[in-house]
Amino acid sequence: MTDIPEEKAAEPEAAEETKTTSKSKKLWILRIVAFVLCVAIVVAVFALLPAGKDQNGSTPSSSEYSGKDVPASETDAAYKAKQAALKSDGSVAIVVPTDEPSYVKNLKKQLKAFGLSADVYTWESAEANPGAVFEPLIYKAVIYTEADGVPDKLIQPIRSYLNNAGGLICIGGPAFTDIYTKTDAGYLKTREMEGAYGTNKNNQYSAELFIDCLSPACHTFPVTSAVRVVSRDIQGVLPEADYVMPSEMFSCSPRTYGTGILKYRTRRFIPLIEAIDAKGETAGYLAYMVLSLGVENEIAYNPGMWASFNTNDKDFLGSAGALKAIACVAAYFNVRTMLYGGGASEYTYFPGDEWTVGAETMSKDMMFGSVESVNAAGSAGHFTVNLAITRDGAGVFEKEFQPYEFESVMDTAIGTYTLYSTGFTPQEAGDYRVTAELRCGETVIDRLAHDVCIYVEKPENERKYVTAVGKDLYLDGKVWKCYGVNYMPSSGISLIGDDYEKWVSPSAFDIDVVSKDLRRIKDIGFNAVSVFAYDCAIGNNTLITLIRLCEKYGLKAFFSFREFANPVTFIDGNAQTIYDMVTQCKLAGSDTLVGYDVAWETMPGGYGPCWCNDLGMMAFDEVWSRWVVDTYGS
Repeated sequence: MTDIPEEKAAEPEAAEETKTTSKSKKLWILRIVAFVLCVAIVVAVFALLPAGKDQNGSTPSSSEYSGKDVPASETDAAYKAKQAALKSDGSVAIVVPTDEPSYVKNLKKQLKAFGLSADVYTWESAEANPGAVFEPLIYKAVIYTEADGVPDKLIQPIRSYLNNAGGLICIGGPAFTDIYTKTDAGYLKTREMEGAYGTNKNNQYSAELFIDCLSPACHTFPVTSAVRVVSRDIQGVLPEADYVMPSEMFSCSPRTYGTGILKYRTRRFIPLIEAIDAKGETAGYLAYMVLSLGVENEIAYNPGMWASFNTNDKDFLGSAGALKAIACVAAYFNVRTMLYGGGASEYTYFPGDEWTVGAETMSKDMMFGSVESVNAAGSAGHFTVNLAITRDGAGVFEKEFQPYEFESVMDTAIGTYTLYSTGFTPQEAGDYRVTAELRCGETVIDRLAHDVCIYVEKPENERKYVTAVGKDLYLDGKVWKCYGVNYMPSSGISLIGDDYEKWVSPSAFDIDVVSKDLRRIKDIGFNAVSVFAYDCAIGNNTLITLIRLCEKYGLKAFFSFREFANPVTFIDGNAQTIYDMVTQCKLAGSDTLVGYDVAWETMPGGYGPCWCNDLGMMAFDEVWSRWVVDTYGS
């Protein structure tokens, strides 16, 4: 939130250096009283600002951390409710290298609170019977400790376990950094084996260990700016809580959180425990979970469910908070009922649009209400989906979906996908928040929430476009200097496939990730971003969502359309596609946009046709030369 400005006391008029009289003393007292009253009034005004808004009247993004402490009693009560709701018979496998880490004994106790028994396997015993350990029909969850190492004979069983919808929980890491082979001298890392046997199997196994967000280690980074670690209410898997601060931790880059529905995403990334920096921003993820449908023909994006606790700090791993969190994740993998998406079909609507709102669930049974569960009161219960829409903190719409009130259902590699949706037409423009919750009785099992805006175009007489005058750009009558950066979201880091390249699309665009990125870009000192968009931006409001976020954070935007059109005649190539993108997304009415590029990029050293430029730069030589002469005289 914006810092509240401090009132400065007016400088007292210079007084004559004479003997202090009773009258002057009274004058000074009156001045002091007046100053105190002024400060009190200012404080009162800010205190009366509407809750949930900053002093500029804008709602803080859900990515910003409020800094509040969570009482331990609240966290304990929330865990007891979770344990009652998720309690079911089941077994969990715990894999350890040779000896049990010190925290495993207490972890078993936390698992028992969720009704789960634990069987411990060493690397050697797991290698002896991998088909029993890494078998989802026996163990729906496998907790893999000291995850930085893996025996070579367990690599394929782990891969098969995930492909068959097993739930893998890695503790420590980065996961699978070192590959071990059993020898007469014990387990040796392959780099040690290289000296002894003259072979190196790292390359052989690198592709098999490519698990998005988890492995290889080059897709992680050390977290160095965190000041605290917390679970927040943007997810409903773990209760809100503060944790022991680890001495070291690492993180993956985020993926889309799963907000919204009908996005046709291949995965959901759940930030379980976040590392927060001094500015209240996310510095990384101490723990996370991924639900993945997989991508056909992509070994990196296998189906499955996995989670990671990204530290090797024994004090953290042995703490009650961490052990409860690990056991809670194992319970989710055992019950297999979670949200896959939730909220609205768009992050931005126009006035008069009907919204589609609801939730998507992923479960082992279509009728997930039939899953054996017990609610917090101790009686047999079932799951419901609860939807709420608020505006300025006040409720405007609520609906509870029973298990049988589904819109559609589909079998997937990790369970049954079920869609629950309804229509909603708001009466007023402005900012809204849509929250979808999966509940068992009164206990929240999972949660997804995001902001939605009804976007109203500025009247033409209020728009302040960037204009070109001579050789300079002007904004609001002043020379405007562009300090920009090519922007792609952090959710695309180390990502392969369409969601990396075509990120201005419903499946790849996440409003919380993009908001966080743009805030940081502005904080660094930039005032503009350059982004590219494909025709997948047609038929949805993703592009206008990006524009309004840029406007919110004071950034101008340049759009490069990856659908080539002749920038001079505008008749060659895919001019109609670009025209549709501009008109359907109502881009012409936005003064946040500075310009379009319709013949983007030429390859280094190239001059002819290339990527997104069917004619090549040589086709524009004549008109470009003419423009230079007309503008500069030679």
